[in-house]
Amino acid sequence: MPLREWDPKGIEGRIELLQGLVKKSLRDPEISRGLALAVTRACPWRDDRCELQAIWYFMQKNIRYTGDIYGADTFQSARRTLDFGGGDCFPLDTKIVVRKRGETRFELRTLEELCETHLGYEALSYNFLKSSYEFKSIVGFVDKGEKPVLVARQDTAGNDIVATEDHKFWEITEGKDPKIEAKSFGELFEKFVYRGAVRIAASFAVVKIMNSGMDPSYLWMSPMERAKSGGGDSLENVTGLASRHIFSMTKALEPSHVGCITVEDNHNFFLSDGTLASNCDDGMTLIATLAMGNGFPAKGRITSNPGNPSRWAHIYPLVGVPKNNPRQWIPLDWTLGYNKFGSHPPQAKFVEFDGHQISHGREISVHDFAGW
Repeated sequence: MPLREWDPKGIEGRIELLQGLVKKSLRDPEISRGLALAVTRACPWRDDRCELQAIWYFMQKNIRYTGDIYGADTFQSARRTLDFGGGDCFPLDTKIVVRKRGETRFELRTLEELCETHLGYEALSYNFLKSSYEFKSIVGFVDKGEKPVLVARQDTAGNDIVATEDHKFWEITEGKDPKIEAKSFGELFEKFVYRGAVRIAASFAVVKIMNSGMDPSYLWMSPMERAKSGGGDSLENVTGLASRHIFSMTKALEPSHVGCITVEDNHNFFLSDGTLASNCDDGMTLIATLAMGNGFPAKGRITSNPGNPSRWAHIYPLVGVPKNNPRQWIPLDWTLGYNKFGSHPPQAKFVEFDGHQISHGREISVHDFAGW
């Protein structure tokens, strides 16, 4: 299923896009009535809290949060979220860079090994805003069963990247001002077929650490410090990430048993060969559709980053209770994790109204909307 590119103008355009997706989802009776009522079927009559918790746990169990593509907002209909199951996947024998919580030693673990033990591990990830490496907790694992996959071969490490078509990577266009764009594996495959040239974001620093026993502190150097140390290639010393050439891409003849993890905050992780992988997904429309399918009023809340009120950064739904005359709006920010029912994200914990205000001592912008 290809991604469709939109160019909404400002925050108003993004809200209009979301409103259209929710309206479209509400016209899908299999979801807005069939699935919505099935999810809450076990709840007693007029037990609003039970119904909202049922929707919440359905999302936590079935839909994996993965965060937006860097530099882009990714929205989709409720049906598309269900079809994707909240993310795209790697074969279970794929190795990623991790460490046990509370330890400093790096390890390589397969997704299969992390299936039952993932909560005890942190994955090496990349913070684009800070151009820095960070270990972040693995907070979820989903076994996705058998799926068709694509295979990409690299000319540097000789390792294959195997992933489902909709898995997201970052394509790097080199030049005076290196450009990083999020692309699905399927989009990269199509580009390779027609143009024969694809470069994706990776970290040679990760490979050096894992293969040569270098001092791990090398990863936490700034790009400038890394350049002075003589390590990394020129692009990596500037941006914190390097480009890796893909010299062949094919469709695998057989499907693979695949799985996916959820990494908090940065929502990306490094494969053992240094490739940086992430996914896109949006569950806002699905939660709103399931709630309204059960008779709840719902609206969306968009917040900025604290201290940067002009940069809109996060969106989540609010659901009104009681249904006919809401006196309270319950946040259902499913990205926070299994035990955070009814919680606001940290940056919006103390906000009370639309507009600019102060949260944790820093200015933040908040905007609520409905219109569906």
